[in-house]
Amino acid sequence: MVGGVADRIKRRVRIQKLLELGYSIGAICDEEQCSRMTVLRWKKRLQEGEGEQDRPRRGRPRKLTPALKDKLLTEQKESVMCQIATPPRGSSAKACPSQEKQFVAP
Repeated sequence: MVGGVADRIKRRVRIQKLLELGYSIGAICDEEQCSRMTVLRWKKRLQEGEGEQDRPRRGRPRKLTPALKDKLLTEQKESVMCQIATPPRGSSAKACPSQEKQFVAP
């Protein structure tokens, strides 16, 4: 499938506008290069008051929330940067602030 969510939503909005302007189903299919079923599906959904967004998909919901995902990515980037910026041997300098938490003096 070519395109992403934004492209699909743009197509749905165009279909909605063409329906509002009174274009026939066949003319919309030709214009948007899609099937009759696609146009009829979105015509029905829009008449029922649904928006252009996808319906929720079946299956188990994600456990990884967007906030947790951002936190993990930030920690991973910091870890990589710490590995790259390792201070020379014998130096008392810390490569990154997170090393202070990891290494506790005996």
